[in-house]
Amino acid sequence: MKKNLFIAMLLLMASTSFAQEPKLDIFVDPRDGKEYQTVKIGDQVWFAQNLAYKAKDGCWAYDNSKKNAKKYGYLYNFNTAQKACPDGWHVPSMSEWETFERAIGISEVEQTGSGNGYGNRKNKPGISFRIRAKEGWPKGLNGTNELGFNMLPGGESGSKCCFESLKQHAYFWSSNVNPSDSSIGIEWVFYDDGDIAVYRHSSIYYGRSVRCIQN
Repeated sequence: MKKNLFIAMLLLMASTSFAQEPKLDIFVDPRDGKEYQTVKIGDQVWFAQNLAYKAKDGCWAYDNSKKNAKKYGYLYNFNTAQKACPDGWHVPSMSEWETFERAIGISEVEQTGSGNGYGNRKNKPGISFRIRAKEGWPKGLNGTNELGFNMLPGGESGSKCCFESLKQHAYFWSSNVNPSDSSIGIEWVFYDDGDIAVYRHSSIYYGRSVRCIQN
């Protein structure tokens, strides 16, 4: 009897583990032939990798290194980012980022607690490890990536200079600008300690990563 119960428990654990494995698909960018994994989280379908399309202008590899671009994608200024995703995909709006947050476990109260959805969602280590890549972060900070989002810390840049925060922070553009100043883009930010934040103070000329979401 005990043996049968033990076997049943193992089978249940195995089936639960299998159910948690994200279902990944492949999208091939027809512009350059690059392959991207995609994943459905909630009702949204996302690239599971940072965009690595080399635009004619307005994008940079971190430290101007092709090796970094291959792993972490390119950094794009705001205007280039808005047209960088392939047909059928786009840069997420702030509303779409907020939908993503709720799908991974951040409540609406936490989203609006700092005022109008902007500011820090506070430290979320339990959530962060579920969306963080299994490698590419500092030692001890790699995640389980159980949701398949494969968050990578691509860092940031100024305009063609001043690269910083590679392997520490992930900065992603939204499609929104500050309603009071169109030279300021709104970004979704993920820090190495698990903090998640939304800011509306980033110059549109800064370099940020892009995650495409399906139309």
